[in-house]
Amino acid sequence: MGNLEKIGQITDLWLVLLFGLPTENISPIIGSQISWINLVLLSVIRPIAYFLFFALPVLVISLGADAWLKRRVLEWYSLGHRVKIVFLAITAILLSFQILVVIPVSNRLFFPDVYPNWSFAVLLGIVFGVGIMIVSGVLFAIANHCLSRRCPICHQQMDGRFELGKRHCNQDLHQWLIAHY
Repeated sequence: MGNLEKIGQITDLWLVLLFGLPTENISPIIGSQISWINLVLLSVIRPIAYFLFFALPVLVISLGADAWLKRRVLEWYSLGHRVKIVFLAITAILLSFQILVVIPVSNRLFFPDVYPNWSFAVLLGIVFGVGIMIVSGVLFAIANHCLSRRCPICHQQMDGRFELGKRHCNQDLHQWLIAHY
């Protein structure tokens, strides 16, 4: 019986470290508070469901949104190489939304035993993240309306999407993207 007790203590410590439970007042988990079915549910089933049915689609949607927004920004010809700053801002805003909103909400949905409630800081972060997305969306729509497909020289509206080597007013647009060999 002594060896099983040591294995239980090691398993308890492993679970505490794995799930980030508070380290003070560690009580035994295996055999008293959690069953093996719950352990498999917490350690195998929920993480598989989380990564397969939530994290992967969120990653694909985020990368698609990032690519779509950056394609739209490439049509802001008057910015020239300063488009790189907008690219960085798009990435930072999408990342902050992921960190402040998507991760806390998904952790609460998939792991309610580990994250039983939200602190004030998490709720504040969610509100702040949603606010950032709303303000950024409005600013992007305004900037896209004002800057999209306008020639940097004559300021006339241009036809068609951005393509490398596109010319208007006898000038290459976004020349910094073209590598001359």
